[in-house]
Amino acid sequence: MFTVLDAGDLLAERSAALSLAVEEVSGWVIVAEASVPCLRQLELALVRSPARRPTLAIIGAPPGRWSRPLVSAVQPRTRALIDSGRSVTFRYDRRLAITGLTPDPLPNRITAAARRLLLFPEGLFE
Repeated sequence: MFTVLDAGDLLAERSAALSLAVEEVSGWVIVAEASVPCLRQLELALVRSPARRPTLAIIGAPPGRWSRPLVSAVQPRTRALIDSGRSVTFRYDRRLAITGLTPDPLPNRITAAARRLLLFPEGLFE
């Protein structure tokens, strides 16, 4: 079992994430958007996270295609997770951003990223 959390939820005072029984969760996925404010917030969320080494789900362009301001916003914990391969990029999809999940099939690039996340090598979720 693993738990998916928005990075902002880890910073909220009333965060349900912090009250979860940590021993029941074998893996954590923290979701953040590829923007300067979100990457800065992500680092703070990683400090407060009950997970030792979560996996990141980054929404936006892959880290190798980030602009200089985005690269500069990455802090040490976030950088370590990206460099160690503990991140998956979900390309932004405008239709999903507007409508949310519907009965329609997900775009191929979204399902491919989800598949990579779910099929990480054993031991990735600690």
